[in-house]
Amino acid sequence: MKEIFLAQNPLEEIENPLTSQRLIELINFIFDFFFRIGIPFFTITLLLGGYLILTSAGDERKARSGKKTIIISIICLILVFLLPLIKESLLNFIAEIYK
Repeated sequence: MKEIFLAQNPLEEIENPLTSQRLIELINFIFDFFFRIGIPFFTITLLLGGYLILTSAGDERKARSGKKTIIISIICLILVFLLPLIKESLLNFIAEIYK
């Protein structure tokens, strides 16, 4: 039987998947990632909500579910547009701490 030990590989061989070494670079990467993902997520959830409403055929539960999905997509869009403001505020806060 073959045993696998996690300590067999030295830590030098593990690469950083985020390619950032500084906190500011990491914050920029995370916020930019969510900004790029947010618009397609908004589009997909908006279309899904519209589809649920169109195919509800009088079923109040399906129509309510579609309306909730559309509301979630609008909240997502608002958050996506607020991301740059949140990112700048966070970076300014960090800069004030490390002055």
